[in-house]
Amino acid sequence: MNPIMADWPVAEEVAFTSDSEVIKYFTQGQCNALAFELWKLTDWNLGLVSDEPAGNPDYSGHIFVIDQNAMVIDIRGRKTMDNFRKKWPFLPHFYLFRDIESFELEMMLWENDIHYTRDRYARRWAKYIVDILGS
Repeated sequence: MNPIMADWPVAEEVAFTSDSEVIKYFTQGQCNALAFELWKLTDWNLGLVSDEPAGNPDYSGHIFVIDQNAMVIDIRGRKTMDNFRKKWPFLPHFYLFRDIESFELEMMLWENDIHYTRDRYARRWAKYIVDILGS
């Protein structure tokens, strides 16, 4: 575990933004970029909710991270799994990536405007989120 995260609040829900354009950007296309950048900073687990099982060639899905307290983190905030799932009721399948290689393999199926490894906006937001959670 990253030592900076050892003192983070346990199971506290936090919102990161109410800006609808930012939320749209990271919930309708670049969620994988934000999750990837958060993973790089924290080594948290990467997860997916989708309308079809992972690995299918055509599905709708949303990528996020799960922190050391089993809280789900995406652009909308840090939430319990139950509260997170309320925002995604049409995505019943849950998948936890076992390692970064399985995430990268799955991402080969995704098409993004900006490749998830090169999204500077996601990089800035991930740093902002980690800073908020660390304070």
